[in-house]
Amino acid sequence: MEQELVDAGVCRKRLTLTFSSGEVAAVFDESYAELDGYVQVKGFRKGRAPRRLLEKKYAREAAQGAEERLAGKNIARAIEEMKLKVLGSVAGLPGAAGIAPGRPFKVAVEFDVMPEFDLPAYKGLELAAQPVEIDEDRVDQALERFRLIFAKHEKFDGPARAMDIVNVDFRAEVDGREIMSMADKNLRVDGDRLFGMPYPELVEKFTGVKAGDGVAIEITLPDDHPDADLRGRKAAVAMKVNYVERPEYPPLDDAFAANLGLGSLQNLRSRVQANLVRESMIAARNRREEEVIDKLVAAASFAIPERTRENEVAAILDRNRQELLKRGARPEEVESELRAMREDAEKLAERRVRWEIIASAIAEKEGITVTTEELSSHIEALAASYKTTPAKLLKRIREFDGVGQMLRASRDLKVMQMLLDSARDGGKYGHPGAIADRTAEADAAAAGSAPDPGAQNPL
Repeated sequence: MEQELVDAGVCRKRLTLTFSSGEVAAVFDESYAELDGYVQVKGFRKGRAPRRLLEKKYAREAAQGAEERLAGKNIARAIEEMKLKVLGSVAGLPGAAGIAPGRPFKVAVEFDVMPEFDLPAYKGLELAAQPVEIDEDRVDQALERFRLIFAKHEKFDGPARAMDIVNVDFRAEVDGREIMSMADKNLRVDGDRLFGMPYPELVEKFTGVKAGDGVAIEITLPDDHPDADLRGRKAAVAMKVNYVERPEYPPLDDAFAANLGLGSLQNLRSRVQANLVRESMIAARNRREEEVIDKLVAAASFAIPERTRENEVAAILDRNRQELLKRGARPEEVESELRAMREDAEKLAERRVRWEIIASAIAEKEGITVTTEELSSHIEALAASYKTTPAKLLKRIREFDGVGQMLRASRDLKVMQMLLDSARDGGKYGHPGAIADRTAEADAAAAGSAPDPGAQNPL
């Protein structure tokens, strides 16, 4: 086998392997021997069919097996021997003649490689404090929102006020052209969403209205409206009030908590506090991770592979495309919107690729790897979140060739944890360990009141 490696762009290589006719013949022998072991040729037992009959019936399958043996195994071996650090996938180049007995075979592939650069200092990063403090007012507010979930709404023959629901029929027009109409729509007095946007002005518009009243408002349509011609335009919305509903809150007492399987009001407060601490902990960690990435991306200077960057841009835009289609945008609107999104997608892709390269370099320097057990645990956790089995999820991941991507993501999580563990800040609960301790304190307060496993507990 002869091999040739040349540059094919910034941080991109082209590898060409050439196999002699003798090497090709030998691998065809292996391929036909394997076929003979599991195919059934009429009139012959498995493993006993003449080569000429196998060549007549299974030439395509034998050629495919021979090419996989030569190309797949030797490409991986050549990359390893040359100590090339591949980014992303290895792509075969078209145009090579098909493999056939009696003649040489050539295969060429291209792939991105890690750039060479000096890692910036990454341990002991100075990070902003991210305190996690939950005061009693926040717990009270959360409990009120929770009571609202269980409130019963009754029609009320009087003026609407905050927290009431106003049921309306409405019609929206732009320059006299109807763009939407809807009947029997519920909106909250204290501010709701119109056209996907918060509209706090409803407090003023709805306060005091009664059944039969008319309400006229003007709203600026969002910049991401599915109809590109309507983005940023003013819409006149005429509403007719059908009725007003007022919430009747359940009393916040031990009986309410007992119905939730939490025994007492104090236990309910402890559980709500624990949930708030956990949410704040997640938000604090996310902010810390973003700060780590920003600092390292800004400190490291290197050229990035253009193909890897473009692949990431394409992945971001594809996710945006699916989201726009889910929201009902027409195909031509989607393409127009994606063109407008491309600049932001390119910036995001560059940041992600740079972080992936930096994380990979740190992992290599620190000897950070992902074990089979860690990957299995990660798959189990993902399967639980998607409400499926680990086996089904793993099958789906393999169908999309996503095992390598999952390994890199798991490795990057371990790199990030190492960076956070070594970081410095002045916040009392800024460090993940301290935040976890704070969460444990709140959880311990509710531990003695864990609900019966069979009880319905929305918390």
